[in-house]
Amino acid sequence: MRIASLEEVCKITMGQAPSGKSYNDQYQGIPLIAGAGDLGEFTPKPSRYTTEPSKVSSSGDIILCIRATIGDRNWSNQPYCLGRGVAGLRAIDSKLDSRYLWFWLETSKKILLKQARGSTFKQIDKKALQNLSIPLPPLEEQKRIAAILDKADAIRRKRKEAIALTDELLRSTFLDMFGDPVTNPKGWEKVKFQEIFESIRYGTSTPPSFQDEGIPFIRATNIKNGTISTNDLRFISSAEAKKIQKCKLKYGDIVIVRSGVNSGDSALITKEYKNAYAGYDMIIDINPPLSIFYNYLINDNSVKEMIKPLTKRECQPHLNADQVRNLEFILPPESLINNFNEVFDTYNSEKQKLNKSLVCLDNLFNSLLQKAFRGVL
Repeated sequence: MRIASLEEVCKITMGQAPSGKSYNDQYQGIPLIAGAGDLGEFTPKPSRYTTEPSKVSSSGDIILCIRATIGDRNWSNQPYCLGRGVAGLRAIDSKLDSRYLWFWLETSKKILLKQARGSTFKQIDKKALQNLSIPLPPLEEQKRIAAILDKADAIRRKRKEAIALTDELLRSTFLDMFGDPVTNPKGWEKVKFQEIFESIRYGTSTPPSFQDEGIPFIRATNIKNGTISTNDLRFISSAEAKKIQKCKLKYGDIVIVRSGVNSGDSALITKEYKNAYAGYDMIIDINPPLSIFYNYLINDNSVKEMIKPLTKRECQPHLNADQVRNLEFILPPESLINNFNEVFDTYNSEKQKLNKSLVCLDNLFNSLLQKAFRGVL
């Protein structure tokens, strides 16, 4: 199989930040993609616009993150201003199928990370992108490979949709029982969060030494949608754990992210992660019957929108313990909270089955990806 450099088969447009004075959130100009924070699942979800676009993508281009979260990508479904955290990739039609390029980029994340340079933020430069080597079978063969991968990916997406539907059904049940937790149409008593939990403490600000196995150490990147994600989960030794006993977790604790793009998100510590450790974030000691309910409430979209303005800082989003203590939440009757927790357990059990199935489908898809670009698919 022929190997080509990316610049031979693809037009590469490196992003460039427009004038800060041109930024707005009033839909004036065209949407700005500054980096991974503006990407959606498949197409961008920008929050800012610019009236002075510098570099612009076209519909059908691939928008690739080249800074910080390197390798994430979206389809450009309309013109976007490309900020310095992204690049636009446009396949040359006579040489490269864009769907083939899309899937090849999925397999190239590790290569991209190795090419990254920088002390504060790792970044890929244009030369590194241009020199990437891409396997290049004939165009019709590229399309055949992309079609197979499309079908496998579609099966994964359907499973993800089933998981999303489960989440929607649970939220519908929550709203039926309690109403919107912010507008409080059912008129529940509201109290400050500090009246509900036992205590709140910060995790360590000093990163421990990590190892391949041992005691789980939960970071902000592991807190996803109210639960603990094992993706890139780190581990520490017993000796390291003794240095940071204040970070030790117990069943029923809630961990809230202090800083970064997902500040304000929280995760419930299940029995699987009792005696694990958490760093950098806020650990809330709260009794399990209440922790299940309030962890779910904190991750509700309307509550997230309420918390989001509190995290605004000049450098990066940040939330502190006093702000968390003074959050006002509804306090429904304990019997109703317990009823919801039973429903939550049922939904959660079904979701775990779907997630296990998704893992199997992910493994199958990744196997096909590896075969595709070794020329054996």
